[in-house]
Amino acid sequence: MIEIINKYGIYGKYIFLICMIICVIFFLKKKSIMPINNFKPLSIIIIILGILLFVGVGIAVITIVTSNNESNWYLKKMNYNQLLKYSKGDSQTIAFIDSGISDAYAKKLGDRIVGKYNVLDDSGNTNDYNGHGTEMVSIACGDGYNEVYGIAPKAKIIIVKAISDEGLTNNDYLLKALQYISNSKATIVNISLGGMNYSEQVVKQIAEMQRQGITILAAAGDYDNKDLLFPASLETVIAVQSINEKGILWEECNITMDKKESIVKYPGVDIESLTVENDKLISTISSGTSQSTAIASGYAALIKDYYKKLHKSEIEYDYLLELMKNNTNKSYVKSFDLIKKDNRR
Repeated sequence: MIEIINKYGIYGKYIFLICMIICVIFFLKKKSIMPINNFKPLSIIIIILGILLFVGVGIAVITIVTSNNESNWYLKKMNYNQLLKYSKGDSQTIAFIDSGISDAYAKKLGDRIVGKYNVLDDSGNTNDYNGHGTEMVSIACGDGYNEVYGIAPKAKIIIVKAISDEGLTNNDYLLKALQYISNSKATIVNISLGGMNYSEQVVKQIAEMQRQGITILAAAGDYDNKDLLFPASLETVIAVQSINEKGILWEECNITMDKKESIVKYPGVDIESLTVENDKLISTISSGTSQSTAIASGYAALIKDYYKKLHKSEIEYDYLLELMKNNTNKSYVKSFDLIKKDNRR
């Protein structure tokens, strides 16, 4: 019944309520509490009150069921339930370059994880002892476990561990991670990390991946600095800044004085996610451009999936960027209406 409510929206609610009323009437008639030929005014009043009470309880239950995945401010802002009517990211694969993923969470996600690689020791062990990678995966791709809802709950996932358990990485690890992803079926790369050191090899690898049609998003940085972190500073990478509930840029977010076109702003303050603590999977709330990057990656998956299914082709990078940039403080659903009308093919 919950699936009916979620699938058909308000119509599902009406169907549910009508079914409840029919069940009440049938029960009363079956028990001879409501004989058809012997109605009395008092009996009618009691029956009506009983039905109203039953319906009221039903409405309360429906409200809880249909609103629990919009309990977070950013899900409400993005009109999450409406977004999922357009897409859940089914055809997309998001690769996460991060600290890995909790083995416990990986088991819950099951066959949605289609690739795992540890660049630190060249193995398949991607267990996350830091917690950051698990957070990013749950924000972008969570399926509702522990009340954490990801933006693209049906997207496939590739885990690339390139951050040590102490939270350290470098451009050599980043390059190796990108090379692995380049040979996978990833359509989106989430890089919720960055640094101040430039790497020409990383630049060339990212340019090649963009030519392959892979969309790369990276965190702007959390240092209140006037320079974006690398690789978010590249024009071939969509840099993601964080905004709060009021749509204001997060005070610790890095900015840029350059005229960079590929930069977007997405929710990144007080974001609910899953993380690791003492080898246990727990819920947490955190802020940063890492979080906004994961949300933007999930949203990009919805757009790319919807466009591909509707138009039977891949969306162009410039058009994807245009749609993602137009959403700040506006309707996130509007992009899908624009895709419907798109005639540029």
